[in-house]
Amino acid sequence: MPVSIKDLFKDHGVNIVLDGAKGMGLPVTEEILAANPADELSAVSGGHAVVAGDMLTATIAMDDNGNPVVGENGRPKRSGGYIKLGVDNDLSLTIPRAEPGSDPYVLDAGNSRRAAATLIRMARDARFEVAKIAEDHAKAVTEYEAAIANGDRVEEPVARTPRFNPEVFDRFDGFIAAAQSVIAAEVGSAFSSVEERKNELMASLEIRNEQRKVLSPEQMNKAAEARSLKERIAGLNPDHPLAQRSVTGTYAGNAEAATKAVEALRDGPIGISFNKGIPKMGPAADLVDPLVASFTMEKPENVYMAAMSGSQRRRFEQEIGRYENAEIGAALKVQIDGVMNARMAHYSCETKFFTHKDVDMLMVSDVDSQRSGNVFLYVMDAEARSVGLDIEALNRAATEEDVPTDEQLVELRAALTEMTFDNGEDIDFNDPVVDEDDEEPDFF
Repeated sequence: MPVSIKDLFKDHGVNIVLDGAKGMGLPVTEEILAANPADELSAVSGGHAVVAGDMLTATIAMDDNGNPVVGENGRPKRSGGYIKLGVDNDLSLTIPRAEPGSDPYVLDAGNSRRAAATLIRMARDARFEVAKIAEDHAKAVTEYEAAIANGDRVEEPVARTPRFNPEVFDRFDGFIAAAQSVIAAEVGSAFSSVEERKNELMASLEIRNEQRKVLSPEQMNKAAEARSLKERIAGLNPDHPLAQRSVTGTYAGNAEAATKAVEALRDGPIGISFNKGIPKMGPAADLVDPLVASFTMEKPENVYMAAMSGSQRRRFEQEIGRYENAEIGAALKVQIDGVMNARMAHYSCETKFFTHKDVDMLMVSDVDSQRSGNVFLYVMDAEARSVGLDIEALNRAATEEDVPTDEQLVELRAALTEMTFDNGEDIDFNDPVVDEDDEEPDFF
């Protein structure tokens, strides 16, 4: 059942400063559109076709002297307005602080997508701060009670006030949803440039990264160390009770086949220049490992990569096209989409897959390659191919269940140290390990 615009502002509005005027903003979400007639929203917007990602505004009207315009009821008038959250407006959000009587925090929301990522991060930090304050206060109370029992005269501890109460950020869920609608619209618009689509996808990545982080920095470090120790144990003895197989980069080959193919592609008629290793830079640094794992178990630093011009691509397809394998390519495309869309909503790419003489070659065209007018070509050993990848395991973000206790970390470290000397495998005295460069000693 639709509700009045006034009630929508009351239930879903957020405090804003727009062009220097204070008021409220109503982020338009798919949920609000589904529950309220679009023509009613359009009518109050001045005739705009209101879509998810817009904002209706109600700011305090001011006269030429900067004083509120007072209506017949003696209260300041509110002036309605309409903006698109995809525009770099002079817009800020005000967030109440926990300290009574303190001024609100003002968050620049000219770029709504960046503001959305910041809001998610601030809400998470607020939860951790409140939890830490409670933990510290409980410890202080215990020490205080012990001191009192001992007859000491000490001051009763008082819990400090956090910067923000976590629940205040619930009010901004609609703003975050509206900002994500902006991304979807801009990425899907035929009028967006390649550069604009790239920027929106990077904003999507930033928001998803913040949403996936549910642990504190200390918890994340502990979880990462535990995972690394378990994977190293698995490398020595996969059947060890503490072992956990890595989902990425498990190929132990030497990339010999890929290296030979790259040399042939470089020195032959196509003349493609390759770099070894996929760089991890900027906001997308954490994306490299899972992306590479979607098509190969080779480590990212061992994958060959080239940016092919249009003429090189056509010659490549002329020379190598007969080795295309559409069936394997389709299976890998499902994995690539599964990995990327879990981290970068609305990402899409076109791929072609070729395999020949123990070598896999994956050609990719996406918004990143299109910025430079190229397509990307990845070359790696076919033996490392990752068809059948556990996408769910790869996409799973660390939670509190993955955070080990200090005792569990000590156990994992000790187990790895012990296995470095003895991994429990049977001993074969008939096949001694001899360095390839060493001659077997002649004892007789």
